[in-house]
Amino acid sequence: MEMFRDDLFCSPTDNFHKNRLSINGIDHNEKSVWHGTSSLDPAIVYDDQQDGFMMQFSQKGFWGRGIYFAHKSSYSHSYGFRVEGSAPTERPEGSTGEREMFLAKLLTGNETLMDRDQSSAKATECRNLPAPPVNPQTNMKYNTVSGFTAGSQVWIVYENGRAYPEYLVRYYRGTRDTSRTPFETKEEATKAKESMAEEAPTLAIARVLSWFRQSDTIVDQAELGQAPNTSAVANGSGVEGKQKVTWEYLDAKGTWTAYGPLLQGIIEGRFQKDLSPQQAVVQFKSGEWRYEVNMKSMEQTNIEHHAHTKRKVRRRQH
Repeated sequence: MEMFRDDLFCSPTDNFHKNRLSINGIDHNEKSVWHGTSSLDPAIVYDDQQDGFMMQFSQKGFWGRGIYFAHKSSYSHSYGFRVEGSAPTERPEGSTGEREMFLAKLLTGNETLMDRDQSSAKATECRNLPAPPVNPQTNMKYNTVSGFTAGSQVWIVYENGRAYPEYLVRYYRGTRDTSRTPFETKEEATKAKESMAEEAPTLAIARVLSWFRQSDTIVDQAELGQAPNTSAVANGSGVEGKQKVTWEYLDAKGTWTAYGPLLQGIIEGRFQKDLSPQQAVVQFKSGEWRYEVNMKSMEQTNIEHHAHTKRKVRRRQH
């Protein structure tokens, strides 16, 4: 799960919408909602420093041409961006079946519920909406239209700048792949994170692509900082038979240093799958640099430094 800065949600555009609602005595009514971009690269949304979600990319739906957001992620899954083979911008390449969707903040303001299933005439009215209808009590248009479809409540806005793409979530469905989902439950992931914090307080967790939804958990690749300079074996290392497996890199002082516990599981999971040289890699960020561990060449590379500094990596069984 990648979290973006709050710059956009505090931008002049956002302040304009919040101030407009406040001036008219309308509650901001901020909601956390899901949104899939279909074939549009999500980078176009989160890289836009003015509007974020834009009407220019919207299509006509059951409530007219607008920007649709959903309460349930299962609805937005149908519109999830297919990562595999799409060559995303600065994000890691996707694996089979992976998709991305946004968890966004949405200002709904004064909303109206329009039931398109009420009648065929109502369905036609909803489909031809160019903007929210007028509130008869105030003689002003509602800010947002809402309705129900495909088992979820949805909200539709007809203008730019009303939502902020807070998180981009990468996920997959189906049988759990331990190389991508090292933890089976949210509790296991939380416990490992707490253990890591106790053993390595200075460990920098750059980002964990994860999605916790009610009783099930989908966790994708994680990018984790390296452990402090110590050769101690980290808890959470892989186990092969009765032997413990620890992944280490040779630091600048010539000391073999263990990676953090969470990263151990991810690297070992990839290693066990015997992937191609192009796939047998794990990327993570520590401090200001992004690194790549290649389990075929057994090297760690600083992929952001101009010198692309390389260090030896080893898989130690003990």
